Amino acid sequence: MTILIGLFLLAFLMTLIIGVPVLHWLRYRFNAVNTIREDVPDNHQAKQGTPAMGGLMFLAPCGLVMGFVFLLVWRHSFDTAFPVWVNVATILFVVLGCALLGFVDDAKKYWRWGKRRGLSGRARLVVQALLAGGASLIATQYGTLDTTVSLGFGLGFGVDLAWWGHALFTALVVMATANAVNLTDGLDGLAAGCGGIALVGLVLLLLVVGLVGHPDLADTATLEGVVSGQTHAMLGVFVQFMAPVLPAIVLAGGLFGFLWYNAHPAQVFMGDTGSLAIGGMIGITTIMIDAALPLIVVGIVFVIETLSVIVQVFCFQRLGFRPFLITPIHHHFERKGVPETRIVMRFWLISLGASALMIGVIAGAAA
Repeated sequence: MTILIGLFLLAFLMTLIIGVPVLHWLRYRFNAVNTIREDVPDNHQAKQGTPAMGGLMFLAPCGLVMGFVFLLVWRHSFDTAFPVWVNVATILFVVLGCALLGFVDDAKKYWRWGKRRGLSGRARLVVQALLAGGASLIATQYGTLDTTVSLGFGLGFGVDLAWWGHALFTALVVMATANAVNLTDGLDGLAAGCGGIALVGLVLLLLVVGLVGHPDLADTATLEGVVSGQTHAMLGVFVQFMAPVLPAIVLAGGLFGFLWYNAHPAQVFMGDTGSLAIGGMIGITTIMIDAALPLIVVGIVFVIETLSVIVQVFCFQRLGFRPFLITPIHHHFERKGVPETRIVMRFWLISLGASALMIGVIAGAAA
């Protein structure tokens, strides 16, 4: 547990420390300030001019910590029967690719690349699919990722999708999560808070499964033991179970640090740079630990936000009416007069409750 807490706190503190200079650079050097759409609730007009592209604020320090994580995992798995360093490398590949995709999208909007228009939806989906599909192929062929998808963590019914089916499935999951987080990023602290909770939930899910199957796992997950090699006999177990979620706990720490500046009233917005990276991390981590079905519960807020948009479009085009005043659904509640902070807090609570519920279910199934 010590190493998980240490990585979380390191990313958290590093994000807090660089926050102020990054805010200055975004506003005065990068000239990346937000422009509010006309179709959002009127109270959002006060946010005009808030620095955007704030994903750089947590991605930069998290990237450094993730580099350390990769070296740590590589050191203890390169010459073993568990080459999970390949899995970690593919996770970082997807997250970096999604972050760069979001960065280009933001740059086109804020730096006059393409008349302040972002990338087309089709282009974003194609890049996301290629990143995720490529990661699946690498991890299944050279890493420890299995092509079998189960009800969760190898528990219960499983289906072998073969390499091509798994690549397609991975692409669908990453595209869904990346764009779901992007849709959710509409209120101060909403996407960052729910994203951080979901990532911690995935980490705890895997930890619970590991502790049930290997009670000694807790003794190996200490920074002193890993660095010194004193617990080398159990490092194979530690690496096998916890390495795929170490980047996730790092990003969670960065997100909670980012909330210091993104909580209402927000001093900075994460932009597509941040939201696509968060979604990419959630999606690819889910694949690596075989938790696609549990993710529906852990990421319930993202599911609700996405479904609200789908239902709105379907009802308007097919039935001729709109069930919501505006979508995503958080804006619907704003139009109904619910304060922004109350919406965000309630969505956080929903995320916490859903994660706790799923942890209990998985713990019971693994016992």
